[in-house]
Amino acid sequence: MTRKELAALIRAGRPVTNLHVQNLDLANMNLAGAVFEQVHFHKINLQGANLRHSVWRESSLTHSDLQGANCSHMRAEQLNLTGSNLTRINATKAVWHGCDLTNVILDEANCAFLDARGSTMIGTSLRQTQLPRSDLRKVVLQKGVLSGTNLERADLSGIDLSGQSLQQVDCCKAFFSKAALIGIRFTNCNLSFCFFDEANLEEALFTDCDFRGAQCGKANLSSADLRGIQAEAARFEEANCTQTRFENANLSKAFFTYAHLHKAQFFQANLTKAMLTHAHCLGTSFAGARLDFADLSHADLTGADLRKARLHFCQMHRIQAMGAKWQGAQLETALPTDKQLQAAEDWHC
Repeated sequence: MTRKELAALIRAGRPVTNLHVQNLDLANMNLAGAVFEQVHFHKINLQGANLRHSVWRESSLTHSDLQGANCSHMRAEQLNLTGSNLTRINATKAVWHGCDLTNVILDEANCAFLDARGSTMIGTSLRQTQLPRSDLRKVVLQKGVLSGTNLERADLSGIDLSGQSLQQVDCCKAFFSKAALIGIRFTNCNLSFCFFDEANLEEALFTDCDFRGAQCGKANLSSADLRGIQAEAARFEEANCTQTRFENANLSKAFFTYAHLHKAQFFQANLTKAMLTHAHCLGTSFAGARLDFADLSHADLTGADLRKARLHFCQMHRIQAMGAKWQGAQLETALPTDKQLQAAEDWHC
């Protein structure tokens, strides 16, 4: 099929079906609203083409050049885009369900509000790609490149990014709920107010990241490294933080209620006004930490290290502290068990 023949089909409003074409030049062609069914394009030049509102069903567009193409509102079901170059395309509000984007280049593309649920992105390059408010649930993203990517308010629930490296990525208010993020590396990323509820962040590494207000309820952060992180008002309720490293982190006003902090490291961390009620802190190190105005009520501090910790007006109501180390800690102004409250609690029981 030639370019003219394809144009005639589209002008007639007829769907393009059962076609196998390769090495065809369709640069700057107007394909807006065209319908492609069981069409297989290979090594097609679609640079600058208008694919706005086009529909693709059970088709492929492999190893093709779509640089600068307008793909906004494009609808694709199980479209195979393997090896194609989509640099600087406009794919705002496009719907790509179950598509194969293996080894696709999406650098500098505008994919705001993209719905790519269930798609495969193995080896996909997302340098400087704009993906705010995109839906990436259940996407398989492995061996990809995420650098300077905008994922603000994107939904990545259930995604598997284990072992990936994200650099200078904006994930503000993004959803990573129940995601597999084992060994992930975040560097200079904006993770403020992200949702990591029930995510698996085991052995994750956070370097120079903004973690303020992030929500990690019931997340697995065991052996994760959050040293020096800015995590003011972050929430770790019921999270597994076994052997997690929080040294020198800013955790003021953070919530660790019922969190498992077994052998976690808070050396010289700022935990001012933090909530650690009912936290499990067996063998946890708070050496040199700032716990002024923090609430440790009902926390289990068995074997914990609180040497040289600041405890000004720290609530220590009914803590368990067998074998804890207190040398040099500022206990004089800490608030011990409230006898009246204890009596009320015991009566209620």
